[in-house]
Amino acid sequence: MEKAGLAEQELRHERERLQFIIDGAGLGTWEWDVRTNRTVFNETWAAMLGYTLAELTPYDYSTWVRLVHPDDLVHAEAALDECISGRAPSYECEFRMLNKQGRWVWILDQGRVMTRDPEGRPSLMFGTHTNIDRIKRTEEDLRRGLEEKDLLLRETHHRIKNNLASIASLLSLQSGYVESPEVHSALNEALGRVRSMQALYTKMLSAGQDVRAVSVPGYLADIADSVTGLFPSTAEVSVEKRLAPLSLDAKKLLPLGIILNELLTNAMKYAFQGRKTGRIEISLELREGRAVFSVGDDGTGLPPDLDPAVSPGFGLTLVRIISEQLGGSARFETGVGTRVTVEFPV
Repeated sequence: MEKAGLAEQELRHERERLQFIIDGAGLGTWEWDVRTNRTVFNETWAAMLGYTLAELTPYDYSTWVRLVHPDDLVHAEAALDECISGRAPSYECEFRMLNKQGRWVWILDQGRVMTRDPEGRPSLMFGTHTNIDRIKRTEEDLRRGLEEKDLLLRETHHRIKNNLASIASLLSLQSGYVESPEVHSALNEALGRVRSMQALYTKMLSAGQDVRAVSVPGYLADIADSVTGLFPSTAEVSVEKRLAPLSLDAKKLLPLGIILNELLTNAMKYAFQGRKTGRIEISLELREGRAVFSVGDDGTGLPPDLDPAVSPGFGLTLVRIISEQLGGSARFETGVGTRVTVEFPV
């Protein structure tokens, strides 16, 4: 008898301890007799929705059903069935419930089958309700804020793209009116740089494009076509592109486009003088976490007295500076043609 009394006392203590934890956590509790559909809720379960327990009678499965949002009920009942059937060890679902003030409140519902009959059919389930409305509303506010930020960013990119298009048109128009070959060449070089930036914004604004990760091959291919198109009177030049499927953010992709613009412009201006044909190879590959970008031609090569590492020329200086800004370096090779290789971390 003494042992039985101690056991009963320990059980009561354990129940009190469990109730203390439940109350402290602010959990609503429910017990569901699956055979009769009768349910037992605690006061917190009702208070989450602004009710008292007396206002929610009768206490059965339909009490819960009529309060759950119709759009969420199918999903919730499907998750419940997974647990009841034994296909899932427990039940968990987030849904909206209608409170007394007529507002939908987000609830996290969790539970599991406590007992089954000899045939394995569920007889009793126990679970909890947690009010996650504040969390869900915060998530929604953050999602809406991100969408608005993305919309604003796209609008900004769109305006920049339009401004670049206007600048490109002005440069192209001015180029058609000048007679000096030097001025014409300078305007074309400036036009090429503007178009390399314009191509990036076009890619960033294309349907479904993530502005934080733009496809490199498509962007560089567009620049190559644009630059070579600026030199219609040059030798017939074939351009071979071998570009790995890589995506970069605009912070790295724009400098890469400018480098390509400078190297192609130099090649088209100087590499094939006095020739009818020429060949340019553009490649991009990944090697142990680094991008290796290369532009090579089969032209006349660099002048013997020109050291590209210290050349004061604007184009080569720009390539060196931008390579360093990418956290990488540029390597110049000359002989049969010229090849410039830029490596940087990705």
